[in-house]
Amino acid sequence: MFEDLDIRVGTPDDIHQLMDLAMNASQELAFVDYDPQKILAEIWAALHQEGGIVGVIGEAGSQIEGAVLLRTGAMWYSSEKVLEEKGIFIHPDFRSSRAHRGRRLCEFSKRVADQLGIPLMIGILSND
Repeated sequence: MFEDLDIRVGTPDDIHQLMDLAMNASQELAFVDYDPQKILAEIWAALHQEGGIVGVIGEAGSQIEGAVLLRTGAMWYSSEKVLEEKGIFIHPDFRSSRAHRGRRLCEFSKRVADQLGIPLMIGILSND
């Protein structure tokens, strides 16, 4: 049942599967050319919890069903820290289930922001 859906914190061992997921997301959602090296740098830092974190759906070593990339930074008009959702993506093979993966990743993001005591900036990006 979907209540058992766990979101875990990504580790450096997830890098290859996360990059595959990120390339899939970029091909589907990017409205400007994407740079795989820049994507790798963002994900790698977050997997090492250096200014960020990655929430992952899927057991270690198995296919990643979905993920959210969160990074800390400041808004262009302030020096106060925020937690920014850089990307949230559900693999197409897992979108039609009733597990509410996207919602669960958003809830994970909110919990992380609450634990850090900083605001969460999250939004929707679409080409449609």
